[in-house]
Amino acid sequence: MTKIRIRSNPYTRRIEYYTSDNEMDWSNISSKEEKSALRDIKFEKSYFPFRTKEIIDIIIKEYYVGRDKVQLCFDGTLDEYKCVQKYCEKEGVKDKIECTKTTSELNDANTILNDIEKSFGIISELLDDLGIKNNKEYLRVKQTLENVVPICIFGDKGVGKSTFINTIIGVDILPSGVDTTTAKVYEIKKANSDVGRIIFEYKGDTVTLIIKEDGIRQVGDEANTDLLDSIEKEVNKCLKNNVLSTLGATLNTINALGNEDKENLIGDLVVVEVPFEKKEGIYIDDSVNYIVFDIPSFDDCNNKKILTIINDELEGLRNAIPIWVTQYNELGKDKNRDAYEKLLSLNCMDRRFSKIIFNKADISNLPDDRLFENDERNIIEDSIVEKIFEEGIYFVSLLSSSSEIKKSNKLYKYNIAPDVVKSGFNQYCSECNDSFLVDSGLLCVEKELDKYINYYSSYNKCQCVYDYMNYMFDEVINDVKKEADDQKNNICIYEKELGDKEIVLKETLDKISKEVENVFYSDSKNELRIHVNAGYVYKISLDELSEVASEARTLCRNANSIDELGKKEYEESKNKLWERLSKNGQEVFSKKFFGAVKNLSDDLFYDIKDVADKKGRMDDYKKGLDIISSEAIMNYITGQYRRSVCDFYSDIKMYLEKYWEKKENQLKKEIEKEITKLDILSKEQQCEMVEMISVYKSTDYYYDIDKVFVKKDFLQGSFLGIRFFDSERLDLKKLVNKYNDEISNVIIHTSSEMNDRYYDRFLKWKYRIIEDIKLNIVRYNPELKQIAEKIDAANIKIYQLEDNEHRFVTEYNKVKDMVDYR
Repeated sequence: MTKIRIRSNPYTRRIEYYTSDNEMDWSNISSKEEKSALRDIKFEKSYFPFRTKEIIDIIIKEYYVGRDKVQLCFDGTLDEYKCVQKYCEKEGVKDKIECTKTTSELNDANTILNDIEKSFGIISELLDDLGIKNNKEYLRVKQTLENVVPICIFGDKGVGKSTFINTIIGVDILPSGVDTTTAKVYEIKKANSDVGRIIFEYKGDTVTLIIKEDGIRQVGDEANTDLLDSIEKEVNKCLKNNVLSTLGATLNTINALGNEDKENLIGDLVVVEVPFEKKEGIYIDDSVNYIVFDIPSFDDCNNKKILTIINDELEGLRNAIPIWVTQYNELGKDKNRDAYEKLLSLNCMDRRFSKIIFNKADISNLPDDRLFENDERNIIEDSIVEKIFEEGIYFVSLLSSSSEIKKSNKLYKYNIAPDVVKSGFNQYCSECNDSFLVDSGLLCVEKELDKYINYYSSYNKCQCVYDYMNYMFDEVINDVKKEADDQKNNICIYEKELGDKEIVLKETLDKISKEVENVFYSDSKNELRIHVNAGYVYKISLDELSEVASEARTLCRNANSIDELGKKEYEESKNKLWERLSKNGQEVFSKKFFGAVKNLSDDLFYDIKDVADKKGRMDDYKKGLDIISSEAIMNYITGQYRRSVCDFYSDIKMYLEKYWEKKENQLKKEIEKEITKLDILSKEQQCEMVEMISVYKSTDYYYDIDKVFVKKDFLQGSFLGIRFFDSERLDLKKLVNKYNDEISNVIIHTSSEMNDRYYDRFLKWKYRIIEDIKLNIVRYNPELKQIAEKIDAANIKIYQLEDNEHRFVTEYNKVKDMVDYR
């Protein structure tokens, strides 16, 4: 029996395949099976749900032998596993593959993104405190989390790249047309005001043009009059006098100069800030900051330069969406295959979600009605398409209205995409009232881009934070160590001035403090585990909840006699129906055959209608009972949960308060013992210090938490927030599992977290009392007191450094655990 293991990690964009004769010894197919199709980069670097069908088909082809099913073990997210499971249940597959989920599992990115963002916020504050925030990399991560999404448009000359960009941003600003060639890389951003800007290099200097309603001006003292004169002439040709028209005319001038630029007067990158009007263009969304790159056609002279520009502009980002614009009639012309492959291999590009746009599809030589299997296969097997195709191939027209689109059928019907993508096309288009967006095929592009922003890109965001923290880890640790060592050296210098006796005492106090720190925490973890394991059984059973449901319904019935009356009427109607059937049935076989048949037909109609009416009333009443009993069950479960959580927190809070108060007193006793040995203090001073220690104020401990049960999440027919059929009955099994999982989480995990918080407060209290004691030892000597204050300041700095390092490592490990297998 062959065993195959798939290990998918959408965070690292990696899919691995293993084979084994037993589950203890797995061999990587990439290193073992040289001829396996699974070694292809498209099956190792893809978004798994897009390639599920192809991957499973390859496994069947290469590993299914005879009648034994291939045992498929899957590691990955739950969403990915559902895709595998769904395909493995299809006819022709289920008899060859047996699919199981391993115990290793990855978090779905959308469930942890908020926690990841919180960790990044904490890390940002810590790096500010340490003064080592790396601005460039930090800003890239911050932009990724703030939905800064680069869209990179590339393709050959004349396929309509600039026209496509003008369409999606909703304004005609980029030079476009049959004879127009994009000369430079254009980076288009949304302006923060109603003022447009164009930034580029001219004659080696940075030129910034400000475009307002009243005209153009150049920022800086020295204006380039020759350039401004050329722009002014082009602007004067505009029919409209507004910011967008002026922007377009200016870019036309710059692009024309760029095409004739033999002396390289104009730089290779032109940044354009456009004051988009609201709801103009299909991608204008206030929650997303799109950066659109119009990339010139590649050739042997400029492809390296273009790749360098894109990589420099997007360095540190992981969520750039590559969109290849071409035409259906241009297939087979693969002169830029290598250049495109290099573009897609840039770290900033998420090639798993690359899109292919067949522009001008309305005038292409497409078959009528739809593409057939052979047509699709010919397209996908094209040398460039095969390398780029991941998320989908979209057929679009950029004409101004649906009435101008010549194809009678909707262009989206020609789209080629994985099943998980294509399943949404019909729904998108059937719900949209904008006929142009539907007919032109642009709606599908828009919706899939939205889906990427709102779902798929979460993996990039989470991994981006982890990569940044990983990048900063060594720098943080080394910087903290260096600065802490400097502070410790200062302390050594200061302490030499204090004298041998003070130093011995401080060393003794520090030794006690360190021993307490090492021993107390370890003891607390062990004793807490014993305490928790000894009690705390709050779980609820399905039988118990079922009994509550039964009692609730019984009480509802007893409270309303209409229930019994409705049942009685319903039973009477049924009995009447059967009596009439029996009577007329006998007459059918008597001599009154034709009359009996007529009576049977007439009576049966009215009797059945009467039974159906009463049955409807009974169903309405039962639904009412379901609503009332469901509310009763939810009140019971939430009440039980609150009582259990309150009971647990009340007990664990009391336990931890007593435990750490006991540890405080234990530390005080140890310190008092050492104070009484000091000969630098008089007996009276020793007693005074012991008194100060004994009454030293304890720290305050407090912790709180809140959980919520939402009724709609537990109604029968509800899955992932979607109602598949109308019911007011609760899914008791789901409710019981949720309740028990939450209680287990509180008991097992949160108690440990509470202990950590108590311990953290204890450490701060311990530090305060130790430092107060040190300060009081030398307070009678002003010179020693001044030196001691310097030592205190250095110790505080060391504590802050080590605390920041500890918090950084804690957040780093927290993020690592969230994005890694568990």
